[in-house]
Amino acid sequence: MIWDVVRKEIRTNISTPKVFITYIVCTVLILSALVTGAVTYTQMVEDARQQTAAEKDRLKNVFNYQQDFLVAGQNVYRVPSALSVLVSGVEGDSARRGNVNTMAGATFDVSKFNSTPVLAVFGLLDLDFIVKIILSLFAILFTFDAVSGEKELGTLKLNFSNPMKRSSFIIGKLIGNFVLLIIPFVIPLIMGLLILEFFFPAVQLNGEDWVRLGLIFLAFMLYLLVFYSLGMMVSSLTKRSSVSFLVLLMLWVFFISIVPRGAVLVAQWFHEVPALEEVKKDFARGIGPNTGELMKKLRTKVQELQQQLISTRPRKPVVVTDEYRERMRAWEQQRDQASQEFQSWLAEQYQEFTQKIQQEGMKKVEEMNKKQNVQTQLAVNISRYTSPAAALTFSIQRLAKSGVYSSDDIFQEQVRGTVATFSKNATDVVKQHPEYLNQGFGGGQPIDVSDQYIDTTSFKHESLDVSIASSLVDLAVLVLLSVVFIAVAFLAFIRYDVR
Repeated sequence: MIWDVVRKEIRTNISTPKVFITYIVCTVLILSALVTGAVTYTQMVEDARQQTAAEKDRLKNVFNYQQDFLVAGQNVYRVPSALSVLVSGVEGDSARRGNVNTMAGATFDVSKFNSTPVLAVFGLLDLDFIVKIILSLFAILFTFDAVSGEKELGTLKLNFSNPMKRSSFIIGKLIGNFVLLIIPFVIPLIMGLLILEFFFPAVQLNGEDWVRLGLIFLAFMLYLLVFYSLGMMVSSLTKRSSVSFLVLLMLWVFFISIVPRGAVLVAQWFHEVPALEEVKKDFARGIGPNTGELMKKLRTKVQELQQQLISTRPRKPVVVTDEYRERMRAWEQQRDQASQEFQSWLAEQYQEFTQKIQQEGMKKVEEMNKKQNVQTQLAVNISRYTSPAAALTFSIQRLAKSGVYSSDDIFQEQVRGTVATFSKNATDVVKQHPEYLNQGFGGGQPIDVSDQYIDTTSFKHESLDVSIASSLVDLAVLVLLSVVFIAVAFLAFIRYDVR
């Protein structure tokens, strides 16, 4: 009986304009999203490669070691995940470049929106947007009159003039219409993946990526099931299809737009985070006293050295003798040794100074990041438990390795992890060549420090087990909402007045 209803629903609706329009819209949008995503990904990978090569070339000709290397630091560039072709995540907002230096430790900038501001206005087109906005709206259009519409037409009463269980009828409707909704999504998606495979060789998906893609597809299905079952529930609770559509449209706006943005506002209200400019100003205020302390120690040391050399320098007699020449040679050796000791002392003082500044800067950044993480996690938890759209976004971005935690945070953490190595290498070079601090480049020739460039090939994306564990909560939310809506729709239809 159930499958009879399923076949009837498919035969009745498959040739309707809503199914045809859904298929055309999904085909155009999905293929466009995958092609543009592949082009963007290819360009970002090539940009990262060229910028990395240019940075290495720059480090081969450093004329001022202190300013051009220690202070300016070196730039490392992030290569996005191949799955960002399907789910762009925070690729437009996240840091594409990290800078490691001896002053601030690690800084990050240059998002895609900086270079292409119009993207910040319209956003990126990807599967997340298509499913979350377009297909969820089509799910409402498929279901708002599933029960109430048949009641208005009188076909609902006619269906039950024959012996038929209400449970079989509602289950058959659920399955039949959901199949009609999924087909326009699955077919263009398969076509798009084939296009990526044959026409975009730069987009390489390994075995793990295909597992992640399967889980992303599962998340999409659960999300569509949420709005589909919501539509069946509201249609089973109302008597008129116009009322059902209005209620569903209000719920759609509430879940898609209001709840996620409201969660951010609530989190900001409950847990404030100081602005980045405030942190920078606070850090800059602390550099002055530390610099003044270093210069005071330097002046004192120079004065002591000068007084020592002046007091020990032999007085020139009226007649220069061999004894005087011997004493002058001994004094000059003493002077050269004192100069070397001073250079070593200066290198040690500079190391202490940079470490102190770096520690203070990193401490302030860590304090701000901790507060920011608390605020972000609060907003995430509020939105993911109250909005299926937020749960979908968090789960698929985590699985696609293009989210805040699975992409941007990991890149920044790995760049910060290289700061200690960078500082140690720089300190070793200064100890070996203390003249770099005074003369900038030593001997009037540029120096090659490209061998100190950070090896970003060791940077890793988030592991599959961590991504799955993190997305399970969001997938469970989608499953729970679907079960609740289907159960309410089922119970409501059992008592529905078909007359």
